[in-house]
Amino acid sequence: MTRRVKTGEILLVAVVMTVLSAATAFALPDLVAWVGHRGVPVERGDQIVIPFSVTVQNRGTEPAPPFKISVEYEVVSGGMATLRSGAVPFTVSGQSDPWHPRTTSPLPNGPPPASTVTFTGEVILTSTLSGAEIRIRALADSTAGEEFADPVGRVRESDETNNHTPWVDLRPTTGSPDLVLRSQTRPAYFNIEGRNIVEDRSRGGGYSATIENRGNAPAGPFSIAVEYEVVQAGEPEVPTHGLVAIIPMEDRSVEGLMVGGTHTFNNLVLRFPDTLVGSRIKIRIRIDDANAVNETDEFNNEGPWSPLFFLPRRIESRTIPGTLLLRSLGAALRGSIHLNNFAGPTSDFQLDNEPFRENDSWIRVGSWEERFTPERFIYGSGATESRYYLNDINGDFGGPGAMYFWGEKIAMKTVFETGGDHEIRGWEYTWPNWYDSPPDVDLTRIELVVALRPIIRDGRLSYDRVTVAPTIELTLHGFWEFIDEAFLSRGIQDPLRNMMHTEIRNKFEALLMSEEIRRLAEDEMERIIAPSRVSMRIKKLTSVRVTGDALTISYEVEP
Repeated sequence: MTRRVKTGEILLVAVVMTVLSAATAFALPDLVAWVGHRGVPVERGDQIVIPFSVTVQNRGTEPAPPFKISVEYEVVSGGMATLRSGAVPFTVSGQSDPWHPRTTSPLPNGPPPASTVTFTGEVILTSTLSGAEIRIRALADSTAGEEFADPVGRVRESDETNNHTPWVDLRPTTGSPDLVLRSQTRPAYFNIEGRNIVEDRSRGGGYSATIENRGNAPAGPFSIAVEYEVVQAGEPEVPTHGLVAIIPMEDRSVEGLMVGGTHTFNNLVLRFPDTLVGSRIKIRIRIDDANAVNETDEFNNEGPWSPLFFLPRRIESRTIPGTLLLRSLGAALRGSIHLNNFAGPTSDFQLDNEPFRENDSWIRVGSWEERFTPERFIYGSGATESRYYLNDINGDFGGPGAMYFWGEKIAMKTVFETGGDHEIRGWEYTWPNWYDSPPDVDLTRIELVVALRPIIRDGRLSYDRVTVAPTIELTLHGFWEFIDEAFLSRGIQDPLRNMMHTEIRNKFEALLMSEEIRRLAEDEMERIIAPSRVSMRIKKLTSVRVTGDALTISYEVEP
């Protein structure tokens, strides 16, 4: 029995088939390609090689079956009889086909990166294209090299018009590059970090090197290295030459350099082994250290040596109370001074010879002594010439409690004896005799402050910059004081005071800066600090400064 189909049923079936057909057409992959990277063309034999990468994404609604990639070129202008075009090899590592790399499994749809695939390799051009302006592009789902293939590809897509990448312009050139150092900058400061001495770039600056291609062809990928040479070692038995280590490859390499182009390596953070602490070194750049680039001149890849610079030492600081050191230094510098050039005492008014005695003054520290003769002070000339002599002036200095901190220095005060016989005797010479007619002078106050700056000398506590500030007060008696004030404009007192000031200052400064006395003080302070050298692992003292009532000492630490 035959069933008659109604017209309404026929229409319903037609609608359903139309909807299903539209849905099937919409659920398709869609391959979209773009150039991820195009490197610098380089010459390799009779070929021009261009680093190249292509990324393809499936932006459709279904996975894409396996497909292949091809690359084509067009000559735009320049040096060619005809404007050529065609396919070129695109070699990708791991692919058996040197012309057409391909996928081997379906490419999923959906969000990246799962829906993308990247082909990275080299586009190969013939050297006959040198100097021409060309452009290249890649094609996803290519059928290049296949006979009777559908020109739209093997993958049925929702959009067959977006498989090409945009054109990429370039001008390949044959010849050879020549890489040279154009400039370099000085390193920044260094810090010791663990077992390394590392350039500190936190305050800006730092070592950098600019490389220039002065050849007539682009240079392909290359790297650089930094080598060093020790000019003055901070420690014995250190390597005198080597390469700066642990510079990441990405910071010391570049993917290519065009003709006349430059590249500055800004992230060459220098790092040296801590065995080089305290060394004076220099560095230089070695360009193309792996010899990856065939150059016109292979003998100019080493840059000039940098200016010399120092690597720091491993330094620590400790603030210590100054009491014990002050007592030791005071004890070491304990001594006395005696000033006399008068051949007295005498009560005579008239003498046949000048009352002058030589070599009867001294300054003593411990067992050390220096004798000397102070200068005479002469006032007037001829029949009115007067001479003044120092008469048994004595003072003690130093001792365990004498030293104290004074600003950035260590100081001690010395007070001379006063109140005895006239400390300065005046005599007049009238031929042929000497007469005790000029005034004698009393020293009512004479003291001095001796200050010295603590330093490190030859790795030991020491001092320098000795300053002596005397305070001298003197008195002329009776009539002579009036004469000197009213008529002589203090012509006796002031020059006499200045003479004594100079004599005492010069003697004390010479004494304390003498090698014998400095070593005496250094030995005493070293005796005090010696136990701390062991407990604090002190290798060498480097600096010292006064901080309040203490000393802050910096020192190198034993490794």
